[in-house]
Amino acid sequence: MKKIASYWLVFIFVLIFFLRLPSLFTPYSYGDEGIYLTLGEAARRGLVFYRDIYDNKPPLLYLLAAVSGSLFWFRFLLLGWNLATIYLFFKLAQLLFLRKENLIKIATLIFAVLSSIPLFEGNIANAEIFMILPITLGIFLFFKEKTKKPINYFFIGVLFSLATLFKVPAVFDFLAILVFFVFFLTRAKVNWKLEIGNLSFLLLGFSLPIIFTFIYWGLMGGLKQYFTAAFMQNLPYLSSWQSGKSSFGFNFSVINRGILLLFVTAILWFFRKKWEEVNSFLIIWFLFALFGATLSGRPYPHYLIQILAPASLLFIAVFTANNYLKIIILGFLSLILASWFYFHFWYYSTLPYYQNFLSFTLKQKTHEEYFRAFGDRTLQTYKLAEFLQVHTQKEEKVFIWGEGSVVYALSRRLPPGRYAASYHIIDFGGYEETMKALVNQPTRFIIDLNDENRPFPEFAAFIAQNYHLFSNIDKAEIFLHNLPK
Repeated sequence: MKKIASYWLVFIFVLIFFLRLPSLFTPYSYGDEGIYLTLGEAARRGLVFYRDIYDNKPPLLYLLAAVSGSLFWFRFLLLGWNLATIYLFFKLAQLLFLRKENLIKIATLIFAVLSSIPLFEGNIANAEIFMILPITLGIFLFFKEKTKKPINYFFIGVLFSLATLFKVPAVFDFLAILVFFVFFLTRAKVNWKLEIGNLSFLLLGFSLPIIFTFIYWGLMGGLKQYFTAAFMQNLPYLSSWQSGKSSFGFNFSVINRGILLLFVTAILWFFRKKWEEVNSFLIIWFLFALFGATLSGRPYPHYLIQILAPASLLFIAVFTANNYLKIIILGFLSLILASWFYFHFWYYSTLPYYQNFLSFTLKQKTHEEYFRAFGDRTLQTYKLAEFLQVHTQKEEKVFIWGEGSVVYALSRRLPPGRYAASYHIIDFGGYEETMKALVNQPTRFIIDLNDENRPFPEFAAFIAQNYHLFSNIDKAEIFLHNLPK
């Protein structure tokens, strides 16, 4: 049986390698990856996240981007990271579903494929795809080490803390563990002194890494910026999406969803002694992960990566549960479709992605045709990056107005202020700070991508007074600072 499982894992790893292979040759075209790599480049030059260069996520993703140094190595790191996650998921499935080899294989295949293909942006180096590794390992150790040494619970807490330091919604997976811990304590007679100690170690392990980051940014003089950007701004930002009314005709706000989650959790607690421990946990984990994935109400498909592990395991739990529980589990799983339609989640076509890569490798498409499949602006990005590498020095700053993070990343240039994307300036009120940076550190070149329709009149006046049009590249205007009179 172990040999069969090993062969199956090898098959999965080979499959995922080939599914991810095109991502290693993808051009710089995804805006968020451009931001991560720009922050990574800034760190490599000694700048401090949040204080000197800005984004609104916790720091671990940017550190991985700094270690990677380029899109290829960032995606290569993701490939290895994903394979490790798949292995841990397989071990977790084995732990939860003993002697259910066929079901374990099905769950692993579902999880592996859906976390790797473009449908949910599994091919992109976003925080969600990285955070599920420490989450999966933490849950595996939780069930493996239950009732054992308290120090194990400390390490489990650390893993969930690391996941949260990739992206804040991972805290809801940790809350699922805490809720289930309470469920477990109230199921039977336990050593309360021991279990309260275990719970304390779990909370301590979760808290210390986050506290350490506060100490670090405090010493670096960026505590306020770090706390505001990585934590405080995430709350209004994650619940600020206004994409129109729901298809269902009512407003299911984050507060209402939270109340419903608490209500369903109370019902689960009431039935805690009637269901198997594994099924109870998977339902709790799925519901809390779904709440985290839909916290913002934003339709980005990579948010749904957070629910892939519990959803895959809950799916195979249908085949082990009694008829009564089957209906309940299927009802919970139907929330995926309900959320998909309610929040209008986007999705990305998978087959054309692989067809484009295959055509390119078979030389049925030119280099430009291959790049153009990733968006009309991809070729412009490469032309602008080439322009900056020719006309500016590596340490020279340049300001790009618009969604120019991929240009910064590809050219390895940095902005004069903290912001590498126009939507950061607009969404987080960075107008005054940006203008101050432009006045105090005037750059030789300013690029207006002409893709930002929201007005910035002070910036337009600053260009008109201090710059003149130097060149145009595919609708992007390049302005050169006026020579001193």
